[in-house]
Amino acid sequence: MIHFGGPHPEIVQINRLVQKTRPESGNCVAAHYRSTSQLAKILAADVVIRNDGAFEDTWQQVVEAWRRIFPTAEARDTQVAAIAGSLAVQRAGPRQAAEIAEFITRISNGSVRRNKNDIMEAFGEKAYLVLKLEGQTVGVAGWQVENLVARTDDIYLQPDLPLRDVLRTLTEEIERESRELQCEIALVFLSKDLLQKQDVWRTLGYQKRTVDSLGVRAWQEAAMESLTTDTTMLFKQLRKDRVLRPV
Repeated sequence: MIHFGGPHPEIVQINRLVQKTRPESGNCVAAHYRSTSQLAKILAADVVIRNDGAFEDTWQQVVEAWRRIFPTAEARDTQVAAIAGSLAVQRAGPRQAAEIAEFITRISNGSVRRNKNDIMEAFGEKAYLVLKLEGQTVGVAGWQVENLVARTDDIYLQPDLPLRDVLRTLTEEIERESRELQCEIALVFLSKDLLQKQDVWRTLGYQKRTVDSLGVRAWQEAAMESLTTDTTMLFKQLRKDRVLRPV
């Protein structure tokens, strides 16, 4: 239990409670408060925070108490920040085809099997981004651009990393390159495991959409090329000053 308290005399605190209560209830409030005095609260509390000084002093007490009660939380936050600061995205080339194939097969536990030749063939229509942490591959994203639409239909991530930071690093690079190619929208096609983290995708500006809701014919055609029965589509508009209209 954490108790916040100042040096006010007990009678002052009683009066404050009475003022906030109907007059006829004053005696009951005072009697109840005397049975749970300030001293009793302090003795029962695990942590006592004095709030009679400056705000900065109170906040410092709260921070120190938090560190004592949840020491692992601070260590975890520090670790997450360190990981996020060490992530790097690289545009993959054909020489990394075997590495990408091995990573996809391993991370998917064999449910998606790729070999070097599969990735080499895919290079004909899509680009691959490789996410590195301290020199090790921890993520792969495959995406392509057609008719001013960026489509990402391959995302494989090492599961023990902070998902929000990993996805932000990957999507920001995809969006940056897509904007350079004048793309109007970004579509992401997710399997069930990544779809479960919709709150993370929302913070990145992506929304779940159907093909029909896209409205623009070129966007719908691009979406239908990548959408499968076991994936869900997310949408983000990259630019609004130049939008294709159905002919």
